[in-house]
Amino acid sequence: MFVYTAGASAIAADLNIPAAYIGYQIGIAYFAATLCTLFSGSLTRRMGYVLALAIAMALIAVGAAVTTLWQLVGMFAGSIIMGLGFGLIPASASQILISVTEKNKRAFIFSIKQSGIPIGGMLSALTTPYFAEQLGWRAAGYAVSFSCLLIFLFLFLNRHRWIIEDRNTAPVSLNPFLPLIAIHRSRRLMMLVYMAVFYVGIQIVWLTFMSPFFVEDLQFTLVEAGYFLAIVQVTGIVGRILWGWLSDRLQDNFSAMLMLGWIMAICCAAPYFLDAETPVLWLSLLCFSIGFSAVSWNGVFHAALIEVADPGETVQVIAGMAFYVYVAMFTWPALYALLIEWSGNYTISMSTLVLFSMAGIYCAWQSKILR
Repeated sequence: MFVYTAGASAIAADLNIPAAYIGYQIGIAYFAATLCTLFSGSLTRRMGYVLALAIAMALIAVGAAVTTLWQLVGMFAGSIIMGLGFGLIPASASQILISVTEKNKRAFIFSIKQSGIPIGGMLSALTTPYFAEQLGWRAAGYAVSFSCLLIFLFLFLNRHRWIIEDRNTAPVSLNPFLPLIAIHRSRRLMMLVYMAVFYVGIQIVWLTFMSPFFVEDLQFTLVEAGYFLAIVQVTGIVGRILWGWLSDRLQDNFSAMLMLGWIMAICCAAPYFLDAETPVLWLSLLCFSIGFSAVSWNGVFHAALIEVADPGETVQVIAGMAFYVYVAMFTWPALYALLIEWSGNYTISMSTLVLFSMAGIYCAWQSKILR
């Protein structure tokens, strides 16, 4: 999805729509992902962890191709297909890691796994503007499709080699409410998931609208905005690993998430003071801080979720968490697209994210004290 956010201005010009409409496209993809997560826990148990992850990559490959081949209809259909793939990933990938990771190293290992997201974002931020200017934005879409197809083949061919899955031969229920029931059995789990809803709102809104914000309000070129987005992603890679290491060192995932929330609050208040005259050094520092907080909390959160979850319900808890997170990921970009269109600028709209950080801090604190 980072290809579409990094190339939002070029895609919008080609399709003759406002750049802020990328929020709707992201929303469609995560709406489909949300529906898929309700079945992902049961499907992962039925198919096996590695095969479920392979099928997810195949869906993303097909969706990227469809999105790239056709105009607005392709964007709609391809986003749905990619979203179904996204919905299968959390439960299957997390179960693979749980199977091979020691408990006292989970935050670090999950942070390394989650660092793949900003690595992909960084590559998209650096390469998509080049593709858009030299070859057209569709070349970037084809590259995504081909890459996902290769990953699918690798996973499918090796699905029986990495881990031995102890799958129950009894029929697996596809009841879509099982993940939600698993979350709502524990108030502590609920507060932890609500924290993720607010934190991911900050993350997805920044990553979705940073490029058009810097182009339209701060008067940078698309390529220059891509460099700022790359700062966020590079810092997110290092930040996730460092926060995971610190959390394991402290053996306290919850304190780490509280510290992350306060850094996010400072970052989200900053846009109110930005304009086209803001020095590049200050903007770079802001992007660094966003990457170190809003893009770095995920691995520690996954470790905390697994710590709190009943071992027998982990796959359903992860699926339930993914449902709530994906609801946030398709809702917040769409709402912020409306807010930006209504307000006429990004500065004030982005500043409202400080409310999200404060709500997330409260939920993290509640989850900590409910031990």
